[in-house]
Parts: sequence; structure tokens; C-alpha cells
Amino acid sequence: MFYGIYLEDYLIHNNYDIKNESTLTHYTKREIANFKGGKVKIAETELDILDFINKTKRNSNNEKLYFGKIDNKLALKIYSSIELYLKDYNFSLQTHSLKHIFNNHGAKTKENKKGQEEILKDDILLLPTIISNYDKIYLSHIVECNNISFVIEKQIKNINYRLVCYVSNKKHNIEVKTLYKIKRTLPLCI
Repeated sequence: MFYGIYLEDYLIHNNYDIKNESTLTHYTKREIANFKGGKVKIAETELDILDFINKTKRNSNNEKLYFGKIDNKLALKIYSSIELYLKDYNFSLQTHSLKHIFNNHGAKTKENKKGQEEILKDDILLLPTIISNYDKIYLSHIVECNNISFVIEKQIKNINYRLVCYVSNKKHNIEVKTLYKIKRTLPLCI
């Protein structure tokens, strides 16, 4: 369990399938101490994530939220699909990416025209679940500053999440680029 009882309660309350636990590793006290004083925030609870979201909406600071590190089990699963071994890479979200997500994918009318749904704060809380228990992963044609980019897809209830990330080898990070939410519809022909 990644966020302790908070995230589990949230997922149960919203009828999400929580059979699979997050495979992100917690940071040690020493690692957390090394991050202090910098522009890195650690997501130990869902309140940390919500605080990061609220601060990002108010300020234009350039901070980064670390959710945890990719453990060996998840690294091997990713490697078997896209041949990237990402053990101990940090899974992170930068303020500029979060602003992009809300500014470009957070308006209901705009997203409905594209066949998508708006991204809400609750969707950001699901990022560790999406990467840890994805249904599909594939390399993307998008390259971010010469870094490899990939797409993760996860269905939760009737919603298909599409998470675009890129790998920063220099900083040992998997950075969230953007997030889409597509309501699943029944096929026209059966």
C-alpha cells in the first residue's frame, strides 16, 4: 500500500478496484532529508498530493512532487513491454506539467468536444495506481528534450486513463507529461 490507509479508503469509497497494491517504493528517512530545502516535495499521503495541487494552482513556482521509486517488480514488467529498465527511478510530477494538465484537459466543455472528460484533483491522486497497475504500456513517438517517452493506459471503472510520461536518465526520473481521461463507451457493433 503506497499512501497508507488514506488512498485505500479513497479508492474503496469511490468503488475502485484495489486488488493490486502500488509497486512504488517509499523513500528512506535519509533520502527524504536529502530532498529537504530543495524544490522536491514527497507524497507520503493523499494530503501531500492535494497540497501540491493547491499550491501549484496559486503559485508559478517550479517544484516537483515525488510519489516514490519504481521497484524491481514494476521495472521488470515495464521492461518486458518496452525494454526500458527503470528500477529505482523516481515517479514524479512537475508543477508545469500539472498546470498543463489542468489548463488543457480540465475544462468539461472543451474535453467533451474531444470525446474526453475533464481531469479533476481526484484523478491526480490516482497517478501511482495508474503506473503501478497499468493495463497497457507502449513507447510514444513524442520525445521530450531527447528523452524517451511512453504512454500508460489504465481502466478504472468506466474510465480509460492515458498517462504520458518521459524518462529523464540524467535525474533518474519518470516525469509525468500529461494525463487524459476517456469515458469508455459501448461499441456500435457487437
